[in-house]
Amino acid sequence: MAQAGISVQVDSREVERLLSGLPPKIQRGLLRKQLRLSATKVARRLRAGTPRLTGKGQRAAKVLKVSATNTQAFAKIGYKGRPAAYLGMRQRGTRHQPARPFFEQAVAGFEDEIVRDFSTSLKHTVESRVS
Repeated sequence: MAQAGISVQVDSREVERLLSGLPPKIQRGLLRKQLRLSATKVARRLRAGTPRLTGKGQRAAKVLKVSATNTQAFAKIGYKGRPAAYLGMRQRGTRHQPARPFFEQAVAGFEDEIVRDFSTSLKHTVESRVS
């Protein structure tokens, strides 16, 4: 069963060059911090696009996990708790209910904005850390 998701890849040589001048532990910390800020914006967008029946589904949209290595960072954004099961059935449908996808519409169209925002904020943070 495929999960709905969004994947964004940031390839910035300038940010990579700036990060390489820092110790590995600080690199990971900066990547995690900036990724969490960007992921929170995505979760906020997902929350706004979630169907509202009782409001529990909207409140359940959260950043579930953020991890980083020296060169890569990963964030998992989704629904936490009981509303996740219902929203999954609404997204994919059941044998009694047709699929009513909402996830792609909620997060579509702003991948470039996420990449630009993440790159600039990471660059400013690294530059302020180096200076």
